[in-house]
Formats: sequence, C-alpha cells, structure tokens
Amino acid sequence: MTDQPRILIVGGGSGIGDCITDFLVRKHNAKVIVQSLHVSDRVERLARQGQIILVHGDATKTKVLDQTFNAVQESLGGLDALVITMGVIGEIETVSRMDMSKMRAAFEVNLLVPVQLCQQYLPLLKKTHGRIIVLSSAADNEVKYAGWSPYCSSKAALTRFIQVLGHEEDDVRIFGVYPGLTRTPMVTDLVSGRFRGKMKDDEIAEFQRRDRDGEIEPPEWTANVVAKLAVSAVHAGDSGSVRWYHEIDPNYKG
Repeated sequence: MTDQPRILIVGGGSGIGDCITDFLVRKHNAKVIVQSLHVSDRVERLARQGQIILVHGDATKTKVLDQTFNAVQESLGGLDALVITMGVIGEIETVSRMDMSKMRAAFEVNLLVPVQLCQQYLPLLKKTHGRIIVLSSAADNEVKYAGWSPYCSSKAALTRFIQVLGHEEDDVRIFGVYPGLTRTPMVTDLVSGRFRGKMKDDEIAEFQRRDRDGEIEPPEWTANVVAKLAVSAVHAGDSGSVRWYHEIDPNYKG
C-alpha cells in the first residue's frame, strides 16, 4: 500500500458509507473516489473542495461502472482497497404478496453488482496486494423477520460470495463486515410501525424496545472500523471471514 492509500468506496455517499468517506479523508489521509446514487451534503462538500472525486450515479448501470473505473485509472493510477457499502432492504412484503421484480432488484443491488465490482477491480488489486471490504448483514443467517425475504436471501448469498472469494484469491484479501442496528431512515420506518401487517407485531415491538433502550447505533461506529480496515490499520482475521465490526476492532469508538 502507498503512503497515501488509494480507495474506491461504492455507496460512499450516504449512511455508513458517508461516514467511512469522512474518516478516510480526515483521519487516514487517503485518496478517495466515491461512487454513489445518494450523496450527503458532507460528501458533496468534500467533492467541491477537491478532497475526493465523486461519481454520482446508479451502480446497476454499466455506464456508471465504466465512468468509475476510468476515474480510478486516470485519477488514482491504481487501487489499494475497494469498499462496497451499497445495499437496499428491498420491498418488505410477505412471499404470498411479493412483487418478484422487486426481489430481483434486491439481488441486483445486494449481490450481483458487488460480484461484478469485485471481478472488475481484482486485476488492479492483485497488483498492489490490496483488499476488498464488503458490508453484509446479520440478516444473512442470525436473524429473520417476516416480509424480509428479499433482504435476508440476498445478504445470505452475499456472505457466501465473500467467503468463497476469500478462499479463491491468494493475492487479494477479502473481508465482510456486519454493522450493528444502525440509525437510518429504514430503522425509523421500522420503529414507527409502518410495516405493521407485513412484519409480525412482536418483531415491530422489538425494534421499538431497542429504540427506547438506546440500542440503535450511530453509523460512525461501523464506519470507523471499516475505514481502519481499508487502510490496514486493524486485523480482521482470515481472508473470506465475515465478522461483526466490534469483533474486528473493540476500539470502534476511537
């Protein structure tokens, strides 16, 4: 890795990705390209100030992926880490009433585009013995909720992909990270009871309890660990492992 790490963050314009971008620029002096459909005011400001390069667009579109790849080659001249934070929860609906096109869309964003990104950037990362960090979700196996089959199924497939890719590749290290229950607009909807009649009442009540008890986490905690992982400042275990962020770095607040 170079003295100034060269990092691409896909989905780095909002949520946890926005915080990762901030940490990489502010704490790790990284050269960063952000590709994102949704872009926060902070990321837009960093782009205007010339502290990052922003490729604004939908990563499911080939044109956007090509623009991003060209930006990496022309502006960075190589790559030390690929960070994939993009993801959608998809439609929350029972299987009996689910729109199959929305199931396919969830798999496109949560699985197929990350697979395509890894394939596209592996040649660059092999040259630097770089790393890939992918946000997955404990909904892949550990938890399940009624109406969440698009999300749970696509994240389960993503986790298995991370594990297999880590097993295949010797010159690039691949790590999956589980965020905690993080404060996002979707969590706000869950707590509000918006999905009553699709999720079970006790599941909604559990989200509401966790909100009351202060168990919903700020995005900075997971983001801090992912940023450290991207610049090799923490050790995540074997390539292909998928672990909770606080297991990777107990000092996730610092």
